[in-house]
Amino acid sequence: AFSASTTGRIAFHSGDPQAPVPVELRDRKGMLLRSLGAPGNYRAPTFSPDGRWIATSGYPGAGVSNIDLWLLDTRSAAALRFTLEPTEDVEGTWSPDGKTLFYGSNANGPHDIYRKSVDGAGKAELVHASPGLQKPTSASRDGRTLILDSEVDERVSILLFDLATRQARSLREGPFNDAHGVLSPDGRWLAFDSDETGRPEVYVTPFPGPGRTWPLSTDGGRYPEWRG
Repeated sequence: AFSASTTGRIAFHSGDPQAPVPVELRDRKGMLLRSLGAPGNYRAPTFSPDGRWIATSGYPGAGVSNIDLWLLDTRSAAALRFTLEPTEDVEGTWSPDGKTLFYGSNANGPHDIYRKSVDGAGKAELVHASPGLQKPTSASRDGRTLILDSEVDERVSILLFDLATRQARSLREGPFNDAHGVLSPDGRWLAFDSDETGRPEVYVTPFPGPGRTWPLSTDGGRYPEWRG
């Protein structure tokens, strides 16, 4: 798993999935710049809009522990535990101003969407609750729309969630799985993966639409990321 910053640095999770490994900063040539925090079990590292912080879910050390969101400082390499509740908190997604993190939490059963101020002020706010598992994947540049993965009855669809009206609409309808939607840096395109052909491939479509969906991969692909 990785995330690219606007400065060309890449946050990279290395090692075996179950082994305690560090979150690493690497340049575009793959050269190690520094390791952040203590080795542990982490996933889905994402840069803040200014490139200062990395949000990731997991826990430091080996074994099994509570899955929380952590903030890693790219300057000092310090690690700060962001969520403190005895819940599973995953998929940290930054607001465009970098002041808020959206994430999925199972505080009331399957994962719903919460948001919390990065400065730690106030409690987490429930943003969207719906049957099934809900996880944020991206936020629009104007801060109005949150992109969600919504898994219901073992099928995953991408929802465009209006933060003002609290209404959600599906990106597409069909007997396939769409997931991991991520907006381009200019906010004009949404990349995602889908198994509509029988195997996962990466696609791109205009945002907020409507428009044609274009395939980007031809030999399998998942978890798209835009160059920063």
